[in-house]
Amino acid sequence: MDLLGDEKTEEENATDEQNRDLKPSFLKKTDLWFGKKIQIGTDFVSNLTPKNRVAFFIILFLVIVSGVMSLNYGWIAISDIGPAHGGTYTEAVAGRPQFVNPIFATSNTADQDLVSLVFAPLFKIDDSGKLSPNLAKNYTKSEDNKVYTIYLRDDVLWQDKEKFIADDVIFTIQAIQNPEIKSSLEPTWRNIVAEKIDDYTIRLLLPNPYAQFINNLTLSPLPEHIWADVPPQEFFSNQTNKKPIGNGPFGFDALTETSSGRMDSYTLTANSRYFLGKPFLDKITLKFFDSEPEALNSLKLGITDGIMSFAPGKPYISAQTEIHKINMPEYFAVFFNLEKNPILQNLAVRKAFEKSINKQALLDDYFNGSGIILSSPFMPFMNLDVQTSSSTVYDISAAKQILEKDGWKLSGDTYQKKLSGSKSAPLELTLTTTDWPALKDMANSIAEQLAPAGIKLNVEVVDGASLQQNIIPQHNYEMLLVGEILSLNPDPFLFWHSSSRKTGLNLSLWSNDNANKLLEKARAEFNDLSRAKLYSQFAQELEKDKPAVFLFSPQLIYAINKPIKNINVASLNIVSERFTNVNEWYINTARKLKISKLWK
Repeated sequence: MDLLGDEKTEEENATDEQNRDLKPSFLKKTDLWFGKKIQIGTDFVSNLTPKNRVAFFIILFLVIVSGVMSLNYGWIAISDIGPAHGGTYTEAVAGRPQFVNPIFATSNTADQDLVSLVFAPLFKIDDSGKLSPNLAKNYTKSEDNKVYTIYLRDDVLWQDKEKFIADDVIFTIQAIQNPEIKSSLEPTWRNIVAEKIDDYTIRLLLPNPYAQFINNLTLSPLPEHIWADVPPQEFFSNQTNKKPIGNGPFGFDALTETSSGRMDSYTLTANSRYFLGKPFLDKITLKFFDSEPEALNSLKLGITDGIMSFAPGKPYISAQTEIHKINMPEYFAVFFNLEKNPILQNLAVRKAFEKSINKQALLDDYFNGSGIILSSPFMPFMNLDVQTSSSTVYDISAAKQILEKDGWKLSGDTYQKKLSGSKSAPLELTLTTTDWPALKDMANSIAEQLAPAGIKLNVEVVDGASLQQNIIPQHNYEMLLVGEILSLNPDPFLFWHSSSRKTGLNLSLWSNDNANKLLEKARAEFNDLSRAKLYSQFAQELEKDKPAVFLFSPQLIYAINKPIKNINVASLNIVSERFTNVNEWYINTARKLKISKLWK
C-alpha cells in the first residue's frame, strides 16, 4: 500500500464497484458520456503544439469572459437598481418630548415627530392640500356637508398584532372630547358625533358645515384595547405615553433619559407589519437637545445625521450636506394687545411702528434671507389664492410724519404726547418674546430699528413655558413677538375671530364685526375660489385696523449629512410631516428583476 494513500485497497475497490452497481442506469450513462467527452478534450489539448496550446487557452479565456459579460449586460437589461432594506438615520431635534400620544402632541414638535413615526393618520394631506388615503381608503359627505362617512382599510394591524378597527377611531374621538382627559384637540372635535356602522365604516355628524373639517381627518387613532382601561385622569401620567403601541411605519425600540428624567434619545425600529410595507431603513433615532444651537452643533460634530432648522448657517453645513428647502404656513408677527396700553389703541402709532421695521433686514440677519415678506397671515404657496396688499415699505421719515400728524412731538430722542388729560406720555412700549435665540435677538434688533423713529422699545424675554402657561392666557403683555402656524388649506378663525379672545388665541384681542362675518362665511364655504375671495376681504380688514405687524414666513431648512434618497418635503403643514413618506426613504440599493423589461 502506498504511504501517501494514492492507491486504493482491495476493500475500497470492492466498495466503489458496489456503489456503481447501485446507481440508476441513466446516471451510469451520464458518467460514461462525460468521461468520454473529458477524455476527448484532454486528448485534443495534449496533441496541440505548445504554441497552439497557448492560443487555445487565450481563446478559451476570452470566450469565458465574453460569456460572463454577456450575462451581466443581459441582467442589466432586464433589471433596475432600486431601494433595498438596511441602514440607520439619527436626527437632532431641539426640544424634548413628553407624550408620544396623538391626542396630546399638538404644541410640542418633538412629540409630533415621534407620533408621526409611531402612529398612522386616517388620511394624509398631499402637496396640493387634498386628502390622500392612509388608514382610511376614502370618504363621502352628504349634500348638506354635515355628514362624513369614512371607510377604513381592513388589513391594518397594531404593532402587538391586534387588528385596527372602527372602535379605535370612535374611542379616540371620544377621548379627545372627554374634558377630564384635557386634550388640546378638543375644540376641533367639539359637538361632533362619531358613530360606528361596522368594523370598517364610521359616520361623523357635524352640527354645521365646515369647509376645513378635512384637516380633522388627519387624526391618528389610539388603540382602544391598550387605553380603554386607563382612567381619564391618568392619561397624562400613563407610561404608554413613552412606550406606545402604534400602527405607523416605525415602533418603539429604546429610549434614554437624562438624570432629571427627561428624554435624551429615542430609537425606533422598522415595523415589519406596516400596512404599506416594511420601511427600507432599519432604525431611526431622534436625539433631543435643549436648544437649537446645541442640536446644530451635534450635526457639525457628526453625532447626528440631520436636522430641521430655520437657518443652520454655514458653520454647520459641509459640502456633503444635502439641503431641502421647505415652505411651511408659519409666520412671525408682532401682535399689539389692544386692551393693555392706551397708546397702542392709537392706529397712527401702529402704522408708524410698522413703517419703522425693516422686515427684509430681519429676515436676512436671522434666517439667512430665506423666506417671504408678508403683509397678512396668508402666504403665496398656500392652496388658496388670497389677494393681499403689498408689504409696508420701511421708511423712518414717513413713520415720523405719521406720528407728528397725530400730535406727537419729539422730545430728545423720543416722541411724547398728552393722553386723556394727563401729563405728556413718552412713546415707550414693551415687546415680550420667548427665549428662543432667534426671536430674542430679533426683538432687540426691532428695538434698535425703532429708536431713530422716536419710539422707545423695551424688550422682555421669558421662557417658553411661562409664555404658554401664564403670559398668553392672561394677556399679560403690551406687544408679543411670536410665530403662528396655519395650514396649507388655511383657516385663521381661531387666531382672529373675536370669540377667540377668551381662549387666548386671538393675541391682539382684536374685535371687528366685518372680519367676524367673513371668517364665519369662509368656514362654511366649500368652493375654493369663493373662500379665497372671503379671505381676501378679511385681509383688507386686517390691513385697515393693523392689530399686528406681519413680518415674514421663513423657509425651513432640512439639512442631512447622509445619502438618504426619496425624501419628499417641498411643503409641509407642520414640521413632523417631513416623515410622511419615511417608509420610502432608503440608503442601500440593489438590482432587481423588472418583469416588464423581459418583453421588450
